[in-house]
Amino acid sequence: MMKRIWWISLLAAVALVMVTVALGEKTPEAEKNVTSISDSELIEMMYDPEEATLIGETIRVEGYYGVFDEDTEDPYYYLVIAEPGSCCAETIEFIPDAGHRNFPEPDTLVALTGTLVMAQEDGYLRIQDATLSWE
Repeated sequence: MMKRIWWISLLAAVALVMVTVALGEKTPEAEKNVTSISDSELIEMMYDPEEATLIGETIRVEGYYGVFDEDTEDPYYYLVIAEPGSCCAETIEFIPDAGHRNFPEPDTLVALTGTLVMAQEDGYLRIQDATLSWE
């Protein structure tokens, strides 16, 4: 009887260690932390990009999809964002991820997820490796 309890205790301890190790492992997708930000937070960072705290972070923001020169080799994709109750709107450029080929009609409300970066050539913020979702 005592031997049986010892084996059961040992098996329980091994199972506990295995579960703890399995829970500690992260999948690559789980490591990607996405920060949802409001329109006003993004606009504030755009006005003062040197003080932007989320550069290099993956963000999610909503706005209206737009594109210039859609039929050219190098289209300019942008998101129109507006603070609720505000008279004005701002635009931020985004660069779609390499596999992104499907886009909505212009002026469609979208959720955009990508990495916030500061463009080296002009010092403005943009969103890189962006994916879009819409209804």
